[in-house]
Amino acid sequence: MGKISITVYPNDSKRSKENFRTPLYLRVRKNREKSEIRLNWDISQKERKLWNETFQRVENKSCITNQFLDKIFEKFDQLLISHAFDLDDININDVKLILSGHPSKTEKTPTIMEYVDEYYTKNIFLNKNLTLGTKNNYKKAINHLERFCASKKMTNHKITKVNNLFADEFKTYLLSDNLNHDKITMTEVSALTNIKKFRTIFDKAVSDNLIQSNPFKLIKLSNQSPRKPKLSVFQLQNFFNQSVLSDHDKTNAQIFLFMALTGTAFSDCMNLTMDNLEYTPHGIKLTYTRQKTGNVSCQFLTQKAYEILEIFDKLPDIQLSTRLIPLRSNQYLNRSLKIVAKTYGIPFKLTSHIARHSFRSLLDEADIVDPTVINKIMGWSSRGSMDAIYRDVTDRRLIKTKQQLDDFINLTFSNKSC
Repeated sequence: MGKISITVYPNDSKRSKENFRTPLYLRVRKNREKSEIRLNWDISQKERKLWNETFQRVENKSCITNQFLDKIFEKFDQLLISHAFDLDDININDVKLILSGHPSKTEKTPTIMEYVDEYYTKNIFLNKNLTLGTKNNYKKAINHLERFCASKKMTNHKITKVNNLFADEFKTYLLSDNLNHDKITMTEVSALTNIKKFRTIFDKAVSDNLIQSNPFKLIKLSNQSPRKPKLSVFQLQNFFNQSVLSDHDKTNAQIFLFMALTGTAFSDCMNLTMDNLEYTPHGIKLTYTRQKTGNVSCQFLTQKAYEILEIFDKLPDIQLSTRLIPLRSNQYLNRSLKIVAKTYGIPFKLTSHIARHSFRSLLDEADIVDPTVINKIMGWSSRGSMDAIYRDVTDRRLIKTKQQLDDFINLTFSNKSC
């Protein structure tokens, strides 16, 4: 339980040069925290000489200053009694305002989740400069915190409970299984992604004087992701031979292959429509805005990628909509890819995200090395790159890249067909 104490003292450094009176200051301490405020009272030179630091009074029984101080200490005793069972939740800044007669800046100290939810609404959800992906990532992190607080029965605990122990236990929660919430262990990199969100949120709590320091800044986790698997050229070849697959798995394999030939992420791929295609004399141009980052991706489709779209165009559900790709959930597609991987003899777990990594590897295999072109195709940010400032990724450069990738694909997969 936190111990709170107060001290009143004359602040000689603030003595008036006009009447030589010395103002009294109130200092509130709680554990290692302290906060001070100037009281609406000062003492004369004679009273200053009679000041007793031990008793915090003027050694003159008839002095009216002592009556003023008695009221301060009496109010402090009443405060301790009324908060006898929740002293840890008392904010020292509120204490100094109450004792000094100033109105409290906060009528009520918010709970942890009240503060976090309010921060999300005001600073994340309503922020038009943030992408949908960023907003969703904040919401996911907050959901983890909410479930953690529920598991620790801290749902109604005040934000003053956010300390080193709280942050450390939350880190442990992220890095462990939780059967009650169907939660599996996160990697340190994934856990750090969540922790970073609360470094930002609780920095604001520090500036609001609700907590003394941000304990999430002390958490150390690895920021190096394990290398994700990707398909080699030889493994990718298998996807052009779909006669060994059922009709159901064949369509899902074609979706994966389209992503592996274009680098589109799953969520972006599922949202592609005819509006994302532009038919030009030099080829078919695919342009879309990435949901995760808000960056624009642009490329000319290779012959093989467009052939897959033509196959999809014959499907009834595509003909009845403006979509380019058959609609799937990520979980549904990944389940089917397990069967596809087993059929093709792929020795690791195959997921939709591996398609994007495989495409990036395919660019290397085709000797496409221009970083600004790669960033444009992948939908990565080029901020901070001097090339991005002085060189535009023109259609001519994208067409040249498409031809180079087409030549490599046709040479490598010449005898393969979807």
